Formats: sequence, structure tokens, C-alpha cells
Amino acid sequence: MSNNLRILYWNCRGASKKRLELLELVQRKNIDIILLNETHLNNSQQFKLPNFHSYITNRPQRLGHPAWGGTAILINRKIVHHQIKITTSSIENTSIQIQVGNKELRLSAVYKKPDTLLLTSDLESLLDTSHYVAIAGDLNAKHQSWNSRRQNTAGNTLANFADKRRDITIAAPTSPTHYPDNPTHNADILDIAILKTGNLRYTIENLTAELSSDHTPIILELQAQGTQTLPPKVFKHTDWTKFNLDTKNIIFDHKKMQTSEHVDQAITELTAKIADLANRNTHVTNTKDQIRNLPINILNAIHKKRKLRKNWQHTRNPDVKTLLNRQTALVHDLMQSHRDNEWVNFLSNIDPTKTRFKTDSSNPPESVCSLPCQKGQAKQYLEGEKCCWHCFNCTQYQIRSPTDETRCEVCPGGTLPDSSRQRCLEIPEAFLRAGSSWAIGAMALSVAGIAITLLVVSVFIKHNHTPIVKAAGREVSYVLLSGILLCYLITFVLVLKPTDIVCAVQRFGVGFCFTVVYAALLTKTNRISRIFNAGRRTVKRPNFISPKSQLVICSGLISIQVLINGVWMLVSPPKVIHHYPSRESNILVCSSFINTSYVIAFGYPIVLIVVCTVYAVLTRNIPEAFNESKHIGFTMYTTCVIWLAFVPLYFGIGNHTPLRITTMSVTISLSASVTIVCLFSPKLYIILCHPERNVRQSMMPNMKLTGTKTFTTSNTNAFCNNSTRRRSSLAYKDSSTDMQISLENRKQVLERAVQTEETRIVPES
Repeated sequence: MSNNLRILYWNCRGASKKRLELLELVQRKNIDIILLNETHLNNSQQFKLPNFHSYITNRPQRLGHPAWGGTAILINRKIVHHQIKITTSSIENTSIQIQVGNKELRLSAVYKKPDTLLLTSDLESLLDTSHYVAIAGDLNAKHQSWNSRRQNTAGNTLANFADKRRDITIAAPTSPTHYPDNPTHNADILDIAILKTGNLRYTIENLTAELSSDHTPIILELQAQGTQTLPPKVFKHTDWTKFNLDTKNIIFDHKKMQTSEHVDQAITELTAKIADLANRNTHVTNTKDQIRNLPINILNAIHKKRKLRKNWQHTRNPDVKTLLNRQTALVHDLMQSHRDNEWVNFLSNIDPTKTRFKTDSSNPPESVCSLPCQKGQAKQYLEGEKCCWHCFNCTQYQIRSPTDETRCEVCPGGTLPDSSRQRCLEIPEAFLRAGSSWAIGAMALSVAGIAITLLVVSVFIKHNHTPIVKAAGREVSYVLLSGILLCYLITFVLVLKPTDIVCAVQRFGVGFCFTVVYAALLTKTNRISRIFNAGRRTVKRPNFISPKSQLVICSGLISIQVLINGVWMLVSPPKVIHHYPSRESNILVCSSFINTSYVIAFGYPIVLIVVCTVYAVLTRNIPEAFNESKHIGFTMYTTCVIWLAFVPLYFGIGNHTPLRITTMSVTISLSASVTIVCLFSPKLYIILCHPERNVRQSMMPNMKLTGTKTFTTSNTNAFCNNSTRRRSSLAYKDSSTDMQISLENRKQVLERAVQTEETRIVPES
């Protein structure tokens, strides 16, 4: 070591392949400390030089990507030092502290990525000490203050920071330190040193023709000397077998040993001979790396490379760059070959019979660089090596690629890795099975509904010609019962295993069954509303109230839903798909169930429900004999409540497809049940329990008149039949669809009836 502290800092752009040429330069230039950046090392790699301690900070590496960035410090073993940790966010750093005279010196190898902002807080952290500080590396900061040709944001930040601090100096060589591989880009100064060294003098030397990188190495020499440790211990090896043979050849002349002086002299001579033999048979084992003694062909190749590098830096000629790259590769190959040959020579001189290994077995260990990777692991080859690798585990959902053992592949959706992570296994399909509790519950409700519906149909057919069945509108009632039956039957389609055909039937049937029900209800409520609204304006019978007309209207309403379903299936054909709501799920489901497309099927029935509800409200106050409108109204109110509860429940259960299907089928069955209970249970009650009430009734409600007496509709009807038969009257036919109402005549009849009744009552009083 010299009296001054010689520090080499360099952006090496990958350290592992440049170890030999760096070692040659370090020994030739008597370097004490090496500051490296952009080492491109990973956590499994080491970088060491003889007689140097290494401290390496690697950039966190992304899985499957090569190593980038990183910093390192190598310091001569003789210098007393210790590593320190400094946390920074925009600057990568490796830092140590050494003793310089009576003060401490903090050294930091730094690197900042070009696309990262330089934070002054990181600079403060690196300089936050009362000791001397030397920070050197590539901060990608350009400014004219340190001889750069241009300036950038990081350079402006650093220059402003230095102006405010006043206690630091930014040192850089006068010649460029970065020569981009692209000849159209200008060379510039990127490698600088930030010094807080007080009165210590320093010099900077730019080694423009040395080493292989687009950055040149720089020597920073401080007028100070690091405190040294004791000389390193010298390890020696004595060949005791040869020593024993040599000692046996020592000859003594016993005749001359007659006095004590002769004995003392013989002992002294014997001791000297034994010591001489011990020295002759003892060899130093920690000899220095003999890289200085390179063959002449390697030295000539290095000299030629330096000349080409200088020529490239001056001319920036692409042809010269090509020659430089070839010469650099040649030097690297020559040095690597020389190193391998020395290693082969060393191994060839080893005596296997005298070699002992630190293993449990007496046999030598396997001569392999890396053991084969276990199942579920992939290889990551060491940089520059073809036979050495590290094994890393594939993640939870990955397997080792069957074609590339260095890569892990993610299993596609619907599959999971097997236990050995060598192939992907399909996840069993999940769908709503007919034997599940969800399906059994839904089907039980549907079976009960089907039984009740068939009972109602059979009763209506048996009493088809009774007044109450006629008044209910037999034709539309049978259409309504058919729709209710379809609502119950659709449950059995919903619980089938999904196929393309099943999905088509589901998509068509869900909306169609509702359309049949509510088209029939809308036809009923519309007919009642038109009859009574027409009676207020004219005595003429409203149009399209006959059974045939009602069936045509109902069929027209249903055909709209058929048209919507037909267009929908043409635009988006129904199909069964595999849905993967989570990484470990494989659900077999119709495509319509994983999004909101079922709104298309329910859109038109919802419109019918809303219109039916409006008509139910408008006809709520009609005469008593038309109380079916109130039942329809109650049906629609209840249906609206059921579907308002269904919508948030359906979309709130997320990806639980079996529960979604069950919820839909139960909601459909409940809607059908509400319809059949509210509309048909009163009629069944009269037909089965009170057949005496199954007669033609008067259409007029009970009315109250002001005065001292009250009369009923029956009295009024009797009076009307006896007194006003010559005038226009309110005529009724057997079937409600053939009724003709004249509200104006009814008013006149009632007025005369009231007058006659009052005249009859007065004499009695």
C-alpha cells in the first residue's frame, strides 16, 4: 500500500465476466478500495478478489428476469473497516467506514437509475455524519459544474444541493467517462465523486483505455492513509514424510563427544540441521494470485485492446467499435482459458491418495457444479455459465415447463398443478345437480305448485259451464293456468346439467312463462277497464271484448316475447361455458348466468307486470261483482314485492351459481303461486264449498241513499223490472264477456226508483 489512499470507482455493467481484467488492473495500479456499480449480481452469486473483502448490495430481482443494478465495495484486507447500512429510496448504495488518521471516512458506492428522480433526502442520508465522506459512482446526473456537456434534472438537483451545502465538493475528471455504444450519442461525464473531506487533497485520474464497459474506470487518490491491521497470518505446510526421511540421514561422530563441551556443540549442530530440514520441507500455502505473470500473448492482446479503445473514444467510428468488441471478447476468452489451464495444472498435481474430504464417506464428493432440481423447481443458470444453476420453486399455480426447464408456466384456468408440479390437472366441473339440497327444495316447491295447478284446471273443466267459471273468462283463464304450469315446469329445466340445448330452453322458457301469465292478466284487466270506461261515455258495447278477441290480444302480447327471444338468440347464441370465479373453481354454467343478460328475458315481462299493476290500481273501485280486479291488483302488488326482493338477492350472491339458479327458480315458483292463490282460490272456494253461490249475480253494488230509508239493489232491480222495462235498461248475458252496460240509463232508472220509494214511504209515516 502507498502513503495515499487509492480508490477506484467504476460502472462495470456486469461484474462477474470482468473479474480477471479488474484484478489485473487493481494489482497493476495498487488499488486499495474498489467502488463498483451496476454489478448485475443476484443473491446466489459472489464476487471476490484475492486479498480483498467484498460487500455487495443487490437490487431486488423479479422472478424470471435477469439481475440489474446493484453496488459493491471491495477493500484491501489490511485496512481496518466496518460496513454500515444507509437506507435510501432513489439511490442504490453500499457503504463502509474506515479510520483515516484521527478521523473516520465514510465511503459509499452509489448508483441511480436514469428514469428515477434524485431525492435530496437520500443525499442528506449519505452525508449525515460528522466524519469525512466520499460518495462515488454513477448518479446519471449531468451539469456543467463538473464538466458535463449537457445538464439534466438530476444534475440540476445535485448542483443546487451542493450550492446550499457549501461543505461538499463534486469532483469529476475533465474527459468523458461514458461512451455510449450508439455512435450517434455523444460521450459525456456521468461518473462523479461527492466529497466532504475537509482539507484532504485529492486527485482524479480517468483510465480511458482500461477495462471493458461503456464507462471508464476512475482513480480517486486521497492524501491520507487508512489504518492497517497486523500483517496477515502466513499459512505453511510441512511435508513430514520427507522430513522424517531426511532426519534419518543425519550422521553423528560419537568418538569426538568426549567432554561436555563436545556434547553441547553436537546438540547445537543437530538443532541447526533439524531446523534447516524443517524449513526445506515447509512451503507457504497462501501465495498471492499470480495473475501478473500472464503469458505474453495475453499481454499483447490487452495492449491491442487498449489502443482500440482509445481509437474508438476519439473517432467514434462504428468499424473501430466492432474491432474493439472482438478484441475485448478475445481478451476475455484468453484470460478465461489461462485461468482454466492453471486450474487443470493444479488439479493434475494433486495426489488423490493424500487428499481428505470433510465428508462422512471416504469417497470423494460428486464432481458436479449443481445438483438436479427437485420436482416443481426450475433452473436459473448462473451468468456466463452453462453447467451451473440455482433451483427456484414454481409458485402455487405454476408447473415447470415441459419444454424449457428454466421456466415456470402458469396453469390455465380450470386447472391446478399436481402434487409434483409437473403437469396441470383439470378441476372437476361444478354445477347445480338434481340431487343437491338446493335443487330438491326448488323441485319440491314446483311439484306442489304443479299439483295445485292441475287441480284448478280439473275443477274448471268439470264446472266449465257454471256462471263463476264463465264470469272469470274461461279462455283467458286457461291461458293463465298454462302460463302458471310453465312457471313450475321451468324449474326442472333450470336444475338440469347445462348443455347448449338446455341453455337455449332456459333462456327462452324463463321469460316466456312469465309473459304467458302476465299477458293473460293484462288482457283481463284491460278488458274490465275498457268496459267500465266505455260505460261512462256511451251505451255502445266496447270493441274486442269477445273471447276470440281476448285470445288474439293475448297471443299478440306473447308473440312480442317470442320475437325478442328469437332476435336475442340470433345475436348471442346460447352456449354452455366454464366459468372461473376463483383460481380453484371450475363452474359449468350457461353464459347468461355470469352476467346481467337475463335482464333481456325479464325486460318485457317486467313491462307487463308494471302495466297490469297500473290497471289494477285504476279498476280497484269497480262494482262488487267485478271483485276479480281487486284480486288481480293484490296479485300484482305481491308479485312486485317478490321481484324487488329477488333483484338485489340475485346480484348480491356474487359467484355462487347454484344459489343463483335456485333463487331464480324459487322466485318464479313463488310468483306463480301468488297468482294461483290470489286469483283462483276464491273461485275454488265457491265452486267446491258453496255451490249455492255459483249463480248469476246482479252487477250493481249495494247503495245507500240520503233520507230516512235505505233500499237495496234487489229492490231497485225489481222496481226496474216492473216499471221501466219499456225504456233502456242494463242487460246482462250468461257470459261476462257478452255483458252490455248502459250507465246513463242506469242513472235514470235509479232516480225514478228513488222517487217512487219516497212516495210510498210518506203515506205510511
